Amino acid sequence: MIEISNLFFNYQNKEVLKIKNLKLDTSKISILMGTNGSGKSTFLRILKFLEGDFSKNISYFGNFKLNNKQKREIYLLFPEPILLNRSVRANFLFTLKTYGIKEDIEERIKESLMFLNLDESLLSKYPNELSSGQSQKIAFAIALSVRAK
Repeated sequence: MIEISNLFFNYQNKEVLKIKNLKLDTSKISILMGTNGSGKSTFLRILKFLEGDFSKNISYFGNFKLNNKQKREIYLLFPEPILLNRSVRANFLFTLKTYGIKEDIEERIKESLMFLNLDESLLSKYPNELSSGQSQKIAFAIALSVRAK
């Protein structure tokens, strides 16, 4: 459970976020919707510790302060996939290494591809060889492979 209280954020003297109280059940899928410039990306950046210090306003699973390992358990997946100009396999390996994952790497890759019904032949492809739909699914598969919360 992620609990947010009294979270306010201004950008260039304009209030872009104002959250009095919000509870996100991490066992369920949540959808964040809003118009352009309404603070969606800012909100996600705050949740991933990429924007300011809001440790007094956000509780992650009952904790207001998280260590680096706990912070890595939160994965941010953008609408436009961000893939390195390397093979799909190299993108998986880079992300898993970044998250400090050293065990069961091949199993994680295969499981996440299988979950999304993606063929292992995609592992040798480069981002420019993928359709936009495949790129989105690969980015999602990479997110699944780290088994973030």
